[in-house]
Amino acid sequence: DEEFQDGEDGNAQRVKHLEDEFGAVYKKAGGLDDVVSLGMALDLVGVYLKNYKIAKADAIVKDALPRCRKRGGVWLIKALNHASTVRMKQQRHQEALVMLRELESLIHFDPSEAVELY
Repeated sequence: DEEFQDGEDGNAQRVKHLEDEFGAVYKKAGGLDDVVSLGMALDLVGVYLKNYKIAKADAIVKDALPRCRKRGGVWLIKALNHASTVRMKQQRHQEALVMLRELESLIHFDPSEAVELY
């Protein structure tokens, strides 16, 4: 997990490197239907969120979320987590709330059993 504490220029260089890595995998895989490509896409959303690149994060979420829905499980949990954060950053709070409620419905633990999930 990247912290991005290298200043604006250093962070921009790191983001560009990660984008290039993703682009190569995406091209080779032919899209996001490949698990490696999809996983890297979700990681890149996190990178964009940490660097306030909300429009780029949103573009990936729009493409990745339907694929994660098809896969279900942890794929959907991670995608909903990122997508809801993107929506909150976009001031689209109602959409974020719907996603968070869906995310909560996927967690089968009582809050007292797994407080870190709530």
